[in-house]
Amino acid sequence: MPLIPQLRALFCNPATRKEMEYRHNYKSNNGIIQDIFDGERYHKLRDTYVAINGQQKPYKFFEDEREVALGFATDGMCPFKRRKHSCWPLVLINYNLPPEIRTHIDNLLCVGLVPGPKSPKNLGSFLIPLIEELIELASGTPAVDYVKGVIFALRAHILAGFGDIPAISKILEFLGHNGHFPCRLCLIKSVRGVTAKGGTHLYCPLHRSGAAGPPIDPLQLQLRQHDECVRLGFEVLKGKSDNARAKLAAKSGIKGVSVFHELPSVSIPNTFPVDIMHMVWINLVPQLTKLWTGTFNMLDDGREDYSIHPTVWDALAKLTESSGSTIPSSFGCRVPNLNATSHFTAESWSMWATLLAPSLLRRRFRRATYYIHFVQLIKLLNRCTSFSIRRDEINDIRQGLAKWVQDYERIYYQYNPSRIQTCTVNLHYLLHIADSVELLGPVWCYWTFPMERFCSYVGASVKSRRFPYANIVRRIRDVTQLRIIRDLYHLQGELSFKPIKPLMDTDEDCKDAEKLPDCKPQWNTI
Repeated sequence: MPLIPQLRALFCNPATRKEMEYRHNYKSNNGIIQDIFDGERYHKLRDTYVAINGQQKPYKFFEDEREVALGFATDGMCPFKRRKHSCWPLVLINYNLPPEIRTHIDNLLCVGLVPGPKSPKNLGSFLIPLIEELIELASGTPAVDYVKGVIFALRAHILAGFGDIPAISKILEFLGHNGHFPCRLCLIKSVRGVTAKGGTHLYCPLHRSGAAGPPIDPLQLQLRQHDECVRLGFEVLKGKSDNARAKLAAKSGIKGVSVFHELPSVSIPNTFPVDIMHMVWINLVPQLTKLWTGTFNMLDDGREDYSIHPTVWDALAKLTESSGSTIPSSFGCRVPNLNATSHFTAESWSMWATLLAPSLLRRRFRRATYYIHFVQLIKLLNRCTSFSIRRDEINDIRQGLAKWVQDYERIYYQYNPSRIQTCTVNLHYLLHIADSVELLGPVWCYWTFPMERFCSYVGASVKSRRFPYANIVRRIRDVTQLRIIRDLYHLQGELSFKPIKPLMDTDEDCKDAEKLPDCKPQWNTI
């Protein structure tokens, strides 16, 4: 699904054209970070001339009021909730729209779908058509401003890219969490440790035992740089054999060059910030609950005493489940029973950790140290996810998260090599949240909740179990084309893309209505 026609159509609709002025009219407050346009990355781009293939253009990034800021996201989704089958939607977020509407399903721009059933080995090859369009958009392509009645050069640039660790690793051509350099943002080296099943895996604790080296200062991490990442990627590609390329990749954690390096607005890895949804809500918080209940990789408390008695935990699980009857839905989704973790989503884990757990876990541990440690994390995360963050808070958040990770290792890792499984790469990424906020604004600007919502929308549209991926592609293509038609011809009142619930005989509106067979709704439902 080409991107350029979708962007052109947005400027042909007066209502959407007015909403697209948000970026141009946004006024930054030097002391407060409220949106992605308060980040250092955006301000640096605004002072930089666009350069394509080494040729500098006579204009800077986002110089024109109609230039579009985009965020790229992708993730693997299972049409039938089977992990063996997956497809990968390619979605763009339009940052020119106000925050309250930019993540609505109707405003997400789908530019393609990598079909299943297997995960793509070379995701970059599927992104080449999008990259070519973005290069054209960086130079400018003709479009019509319906409101002003003029033809202008439409330009658009990628400002952020986000997804879970496997998705970003595929995009950036990094080895990811299975490599000797598992972090895409810094050069921390992993340590080999024993898994619960007797195998080995790579972990990245700050405290290094034995010959692994001295402890690492979490505030002095050596960050990756764009030019170095590209150079190392080309060196790997120049390897004479697969074995030689694999050895070169192991030395840097980079196995190739991302197709995104061709875009002038992209900086690897700064354009790809930490996604708190996957790192914290889906991984770290469930890991903590498993540690407290003694179900994490068969580890006991060691020399600590942080476990919660099963009877107490069962009581907390029931309280959590029953709390949904008295909590307004405006706060979030209903939280399931804690013992049914398979029913949890990122939203329910977030709801439980931030709103319920601080009260439920109070005085449930044998020592208050563990409760205080958990609450400190929630306080820091609440500051990161707030609608506005003071710039002078960022350093406090950075130091607070660094201390929390060090305390975590003292409590749960205990500097014991046999417990190194507790030091996952998700824990390490906490150390980079403050950097992401500084560069690209609050974490809600680039978390993957919109991507997950779009995946749910795609999954609900599957009607063919025999040819599910062709069915998905056709559905997305048809909806995308009709959205363009809707914007071009101002048909917002005539076209609806949401399923309409049919009226039943028991509905209030049907009590006095004449019942006619085969009555069609007044909307053209797609």
